Amino acid sequence: MNILICFIAIIILSLFIALFSTYIFRKNAWIIILIEIPMVLSSTLKDIIEIYPSGDIKYQLISYFINFSNKFYLRYLPLFIFTTIFIIYFKGKFKNLNSINKEDIIGRNDFSKYYFLGRWTEKIIDNAECIYTINLGSEIHAKIKGTKTIKINFLNTNPIGNPVEIAYKVNDDAYIRDNVSNSPFIIDNLDKDKEYILKIVVSGNKDEDEVWNKEQGIAFTGIDIDVDGKIEPFTQNKKIGLFYGDSITAGCWLLDRNTPSQGYAAEANYVAKCCETLGCLNVRVAFSAAGVTKGGTGGVPKFIDFIDNMDSITKEKSQFPDFIVINMGTNDNDASMEEFQDELLKCVVRIQDKYSGVTIFLMLPFVNVRKEEIKKVVSMTENTVFIDTSEWNVQCIDGIHPNLEGSKVAGERLASEVLRYYGIEFFK
Repeated sequence: MNILICFIAIIILSLFIALFSTYIFRKNAWIIILIEIPMVLSSTLKDIIEIYPSGDIKYQLISYFINFSNKFYLRYLPLFIFTTIFIIYFKGKFKNLNSINKEDIIGRNDFSKYYFLGRWTEKIIDNAECIYTINLGSEIHAKIKGTKTIKINFLNTNPIGNPVEIAYKVNDDAYIRDNVSNSPFIIDNLDKDKEYILKIVVSGNKDEDEVWNKEQGIAFTGIDIDVDGKIEPFTQNKKIGLFYGDSITAGCWLLDRNTPSQGYAAEANYVAKCCETLGCLNVRVAFSAAGVTKGGTGGVPKFIDFIDNMDSITKEKSQFPDFIVINMGTNDNDASMEEFQDELLKCVVRIQDKYSGVTIFLMLPFVNVRKEEIKKVVSMTENTVFIDTSEWNVQCIDGIHPNLEGSKVAGERLASEVLRYYGIEFFK
């Protein structure tokens, strides 16, 4: 009975230590383990001397450690093991709380000067204040003048493997692509007497990036310009489309099918082309392998669970849309017709509650699956429109993901369907 009470007390104490240390030390929570080690060793040595006072060290050690009823096995070792397990579990749960001392923050910026399109949130990562997202296609816009040089700064939140790809441009120039390991991205030889509109798009990441439960998304830390330059507050006054989907909507595998992040191009997929044609903006909520009935890569849950949530601990707070597009179903191969239909209906109803009065376009996936279920959901709901893509002849790089040409065709066809519903005046 005493042993049981001892173990219960150890578990409770370990949990408290793990929670407290993780909250206090954040990324350096392992310091509590380093503190425990000398404490355990010193206490163990004291016990050995007290129980076996003989001066024969070998005898003392053997006698102590073959006795499984001593304090080392009942208290110290379980405490150390349990604390380690709990810290592994809780590592990263509290590291971004706003209680971090502001004097310790480096690279501070006035992010109010930028226009963030999509799901972004303020975080503190590696002691740097940043704006963070996990969604490909998310954008940053800035109005800049009086400078010859622009430096764009990102953190590399996941240095293992191919880093996140960023696409950026000034005014109507072509996009330049680079990855965050090469940040800052430098645009130079500018005319300081001219005004520039900078556009940044999160272009690609890896499926393995743990974006939902860990901080392996995209972290923007600000823009540096010449001393005499200015970044002026900037807003957009255009219609906004909200797009829910999977890797196809996110912009994966447009350029090649072999290199994640580098083979992605969110700035050029069908969503980008559709909104370019319409002259509007887009908010993209799409994840590789995600489905209506199944979760995606990177720890992402199924569709219903990312409607309201940006990640596992953050509520989304993106722009209110003027129209909504859903392109889901490609990854729901294992679901029955009834299961898929019921889950999709739940998602549509939730979106309608969230964005009351906004029309929802439900697309037939480009691989031509779940047609009957999607049409049934449209027939069961108001203010929803079915878009039949079966005759679009979208070229794909692998039979599933549209390539550059296929994305252009799909984007233009989708734009024409949206225009048919709203009319051209809606987007002026």
